[in-house]
Amino acid sequence: GLTINSNYRSPVFNCKIGGATNSMHKTGGAIDIGTRNPRELHKLILKLISQGKIPEGGVGIYKSFVHYDIRGTFARWYPINKKDK
Repeated sequence: GLTINSNYRSPVFNCKIGGATNSMHKTGGAIDIGTRNPRELHKLILKLISQGKIPEGGVGIYKSFVHYDIRGTFARWYPINKKDK
């Protein structure tokens, strides 16, 4: 199954949890999706972007979730082997 871990965050809450200063979560333009298989979800999101079915944006893969945002430009990060934030 999938779980929405985070979508919109107020600037105060984003700061409190150590979110990036320019986080797309503060505008409601990002989502963190929890899953037992982040590699599979990551692959699906990249496929949907390449097919033009969802907008280009930021995609990050973590140990238990995948981040996707609609920044409109290509951005990727792969901290899957690091501790989840």
